[in-house]
Amino acid sequence: MNKDAYLLIPPILAIGLAFITRNVLFSLFMGMLSGALISVGSWSISGAFRAFLRVADHYMVGALSDSNHAGLILFTMTIGGMIAILTQSGGLTKLLEKMIVYANNAVRTQLLMVFTGIAVFFDDYANTIIVGNLYRPLADRFQISREKFSFIVDATAAPVASLSIVSTWIAYELGLIATAVEKLGIEENAYSLFIHSLSHRYYAIFLLVFIFLTILMKKEWGVMWRAEHRARTTGQVNRPDSKPMMSKDVSEWEKNMKHNGTAMMGFLPIFVLLVVVLVGFWISGKQALIDQGVFSDQTKILDIFGAADPVIVLTWGALIATVLAMIMTISKKVFTFDECFDVWLEGVKSMVLPVVILVFAWGLSAVMDELQSGQVLGQMLSSVVSIEFLPALIFILSFMMAFATGTSWGTMAILFPLALPLAHTVMIAQGVPQETFLQILYASIGSILTGAIFGDHISPISDTTIMSSIWSGIDHMDHVQSQMPYALFVGGVSIFLGYVPAGFGVASWITIPLGVLFMAGFLHFKGTSTAEL
Repeated sequence: MNKDAYLLIPPILAIGLAFITRNVLFSLFMGMLSGALISVGSWSISGAFRAFLRVADHYMVGALSDSNHAGLILFTMTIGGMIAILTQSGGLTKLLEKMIVYANNAVRTQLLMVFTGIAVFFDDYANTIIVGNLYRPLADRFQISREKFSFIVDATAAPVASLSIVSTWIAYELGLIATAVEKLGIEENAYSLFIHSLSHRYYAIFLLVFIFLTILMKKEWGVMWRAEHRARTTGQVNRPDSKPMMSKDVSEWEKNMKHNGTAMMGFLPIFVLLVVVLVGFWISGKQALIDQGVFSDQTKILDIFGAADPVIVLTWGALIATVLAMIMTISKKVFTFDECFDVWLEGVKSMVLPVVILVFAWGLSAVMDELQSGQVLGQMLSSVVSIEFLPALIFILSFMMAFATGTSWGTMAILFPLALPLAHTVMIAQGVPQETFLQILYASIGSILTGAIFGDHISPISDTTIMSSIWSGIDHMDHVQSQMPYALFVGGVSIFLGYVPAGFGVASWITIPLGVLFMAGFLHFKGTSTAEL
């Protein structure tokens, strides 16, 4: 056993307690405390006291002092206030009445959610916020369970952004690839490797297809089917006794809803948020490249978007959209000036719990960075390597690391300098032909990128999973536990019908159709119909 295995105690404890107690805050705190005890290096009473203080003054203060984290908190609370204004003005309700013309049943509503999620391809955070807030009331109207709704929100966020050639992910991914291959002396450039790896992003591809299959075939299974059965037969979109991430749910806001709002009041602020974010990525990215002295007329749009600061851009969008919502509702006399600010503050307060959870999750992430838990896990799992199973092994390694650490980007940063040299060394040692070498290299890059998303999807300590729970208005552990079987199923298909065949040289144009057929067959024979509910 690896002598440093004890450094994995914090993430294992946090994840285990989250499933046992269903109390995410307590679980994250205990994970931080255990890490602080290891860091302090003393198990005495005084050591325990120092560890307790370290959680507060080092990890949590550190999480709050990070400018990106502070921006995300500001953004989250501002958007919470804006959604309260849109809801209580009656604007969202009027907008939904217009949308029902196109989405007049559960199937069409879910399809519209997926297409909107794909349309917001440029950032996973923006995706969860826009899709979650826009469709939550419509999903409730057609008795779509919050479990299925949050699954759609989460599954169309990071997978879509990671597959897009113009997104906030692109520069980060290209940077990691470029650094790794440069050290290995590989001549092919990072962008070419990125493009070739797209067809090997099996988890992201299969997950998006799987969503469409469940909707069009009207089949669910396991926890998700029970959730859909509850919602369709009892009207309870959330599990009884659950604790949705919004401390004051939209349904409660609607009790005080005005009835003189307009559909434009519901539509325009959200549309402006989308436009400002899209334009903001261009402005922010262009300015960043100008500051670096590398911008020119030949600069590609994907480089511009990749250089943007997503948190700053999202904050711009939130503030502008919120001010617009206030101006519209006050000018049309839906609210007085004081009423509008009271409603906005009510929405801000509803975000306190999710913000605290985010801070705790960032604190635990800092603990694991300090202890280098990710590197320890990587060393433990990469000791046995077979060239044919290398892409599958890297995918599993990436999944486990992201699941344990709760960060897909952190996992990618750790794995690229670890896994690609490993793959390169093994292939050179075994005299693998150049064509096979490149095929396995492309698959290995794809396996790192989507394995990280896979692990992130089912990790209760992941900030993106938490964000999906927030904007879907669901109990966080309900989201995690209902999404987990689907994610594990798609992950299994990705391994056995994606990365294992890829390791033996089977092309993706063969493996992807096989995976889709297998998923469709599984749903047909093992899924339970929701058509009669």
